Formats: sequence, structure tokens, C-alpha cells
Amino acid sequence: MREGLGYNTRDTISYHQGGIFYDLGGHMLDQVVWLLGRPTKVTAFLRNDTGGVAAFKDNTLGVFEFEKAIAFIDIAAMETRPMARRFEVYGTQGSAIIVDPFEPAKHLRLCLEKAGGGYDKGLHIIDLPDQVRQDTHDLELVAFIAAVTGQQPPDRSLAHELLVQETLLRATGGIAGG
Repeated sequence: MREGLGYNTRDTISYHQGGIFYDLGGHMLDQVVWLLGRPTKVTAFLRNDTGGVAAFKDNTLGVFEFEKAIAFIDIAAMETRPMARRFEVYGTQGSAIIVDPFEPAKHLRLCLEKAGGGYDKGLHIIDLPDQVRQDTHDLELVAFIAAVTGQQPPDRSLAHELLVQETLLRATGGIAGG
């Protein structure tokens, strides 16, 4: 690493061919893989559209195909604040579940085709408890330490964690198997 550069700079992250997708995509893939399993096909678009650091992929999209579903993750490093990141799930029993903004989430929009999970049919806007991003990361660290020291089982299995990393590498060109 060149002198004066931090660990989370475009120049440093550009070492990985997936750029911003390699850096942040795993967080979203963790949820996608947890819900849907291993994708049958992965297609990625990894572009540099700002030109600031030529090797840094700053405008990215991953498309993940499953037997009965499709997921996409888009991450752009040139986005202005506030970030428009969110998590959406569409299915036959619920037309949408949306968390926006993604972190920290303030509301959940739930629209159900029929009653379920303690909610009536229709649209629900659910207020979520106030969260501070640092609190979320602190809780994850506490859970990680508890798992490493044997005080609790890990939140996710090793097989899940490996599948997330495999899927990330498939999307960023680190391994074959698109």
C-alpha cells in the first residue's frame, strides 16, 4: 500500500477487480443467499464511470438467477448523500417488503396479498426502533466474540458464509462459475 493511503480508499479497493461491489456487495449477498440459496447463474456489470481511479469499478450491478427467482444488487460509489440503498423482496404472497434507507432502517413497508405473520391483508408501514449504525456494528462484534469464545453458536453456518464469499467472487470475476 502506498504511503498516506487508508485501507478504504478507491485506490486500495481497486486492487480487487470488483471494486465497490467487492467491497460492499457481500453485505447484501448475505441476505440474498440466506433467502434464496446458491444462484444458478451470476452476471455482473463492473464499470468505471467517474474515471477518478481508472482501475476502480465505481458503478456496478450483479444479477443473480435462481430456479424461481431473480435478484439484483446495484452499488455505485459516486452516489450523493443521503444514500438511496434499500432492500426489497417481491413474492407471490407479499408484493413488497422494503427497508429504506437500508442502514439505519427507519421503516418497513409490508404489503400482503393475504393476512399472515400477525398482519392483515394490505399495506402496512411499520416503524422500526431507532438504530445507530455504530450500535449495529457493535452488536455484530459482540455476537462474533461470543461465537469465537464458544458462548453462543454463530449467527450463520460456515457453509452459508462460504456460499456468500463464493457468490461474491463469482460476481466479481475472482472465480469461474457465472
